[in-house]
Amino acid sequence: MTASSTNSDPSAAASRPDDRHPSRVLVGLVAVNLLSGLAQIVQIGATAPLLALMLDGRGVDAGTIGLVAAAPWAMILLVSRFVPAIIARLGLAGTVALALITGIAALGGMAVVEDPIALAGLNALAGIGLILRWIACDTWIVRIAPEAIRGRAIGTHETLMGLGIALGPGLVALTGHDGSLPFLAAAAVMAAAIPPLVVLKRLGFDGRPGVAPVRDGAGRRSGWGLVRLLPVALTAAFACGVAETASIAFLPLYAAAAGMGAVAAPLFATAFGAGGTILQIPLGAIADRLGFDRAQALAATAVILGAILLPLADDAILPWLIAFLWGGAVGGLNTLAVIEAGARVDEMRMSAAMTAIAFCYTLGGFAGPAAAGLATEMLSMHGLPMVAGAAALVVLAVWAVRRGAES
Repeated sequence: MTASSTNSDPSAAASRPDDRHPSRVLVGLVAVNLLSGLAQIVQIGATAPLLALMLDGRGVDAGTIGLVAAAPWAMILLVSRFVPAIIARLGLAGTVALALITGIAALGGMAVVEDPIALAGLNALAGIGLILRWIACDTWIVRIAPEAIRGRAIGTHETLMGLGIALGPGLVALTGHDGSLPFLAAAAVMAAAIPPLVVLKRLGFDGRPGVAPVRDGAGRRSGWGLVRLLPVALTAAFACGVAETASIAFLPLYAAAAGMGAVAAPLFATAFGAGGTILQIPLGAIADRLGFDRAQALAATAVILGAILLPLADDAILPWLIAFLWGGAVGGLNTLAVIEAGARVDEMRMSAAMTAIAFCYTLGGFAGPAAAGLATEMLSMHGLPMVAGAAALVVLAVWAVRRGAES
């Protein structure tokens, strides 16, 4: 029995693909990661900066640019609840195919449309493709990976998602932001995700998981069913959304207020993002070895310590190291949430669990920058680490309550 299995819900008897064929599992994992990584480059990494630069070059005001950029995330909050039913009807391969078609169509529209309102609508359509691919691929990773390596498999996937976000602006740098070429190039990158999708279907990983109703303690259908089953995971996903989006937005301002130069200040956020990308595989390995339960407590504690130590660090190098490790711990909150869901949730509810995690992260992503901005205005530049530390403290409190209830 592995460490993570000791944390599993005994009632979660998910049927996994046959892991007696490691080569088949390996090819399946590589295919999901390649598919998801290519889509991530475009859906999150490239589209937002491309639209912002293009609209700014046309003289569009910052408020309108912000509304266009927010459109896909608003759409995610609206449609995420329907994703499990779509997966149940179309299967994982069919859902991802729909996601790619939707994303490519949205990019094609962006290549010929100039009106900001129309671009906001097309970006909202791209948000539908994003959430369909996000939930389907997270579900796929959990279904394909054997329990013994699930933490590392999910950690690898999350690392590649971070890399995709980092590579997206590079695509914009290569194509420029004028005319239709950047959007057509982005559509081509998304189309390159089709061959891995075909491989997954041919390998027989085209699951069509049903959607079992989540019930409360009295046996009634209840939206609180997953909250009762995964309180730590959902709280951690929300906290990750809060801390990650707030840090990306405000760390450059924090660094500038701390006396870093115009070049160093933006790179401080890059150090945070690099930690969030690189350290997910080691965190997954820790979860495989110690169990997701202990790993969650470790990650939340590290976020709190980072929030305390960052304002105290006055050495030339130490703040950069703290930002790197802090980014890894913050990103780990969401990675470990997915790992916990893979251990606790059965096959019928897996896509619903992944949807709930994505929803909580997105909700936190809306709240994070606003909370950090308000805290910075009221409490000085240290408002950002205070907000992130407070979010992690809530995770640790929920973890302690859950731990006590299970002991």
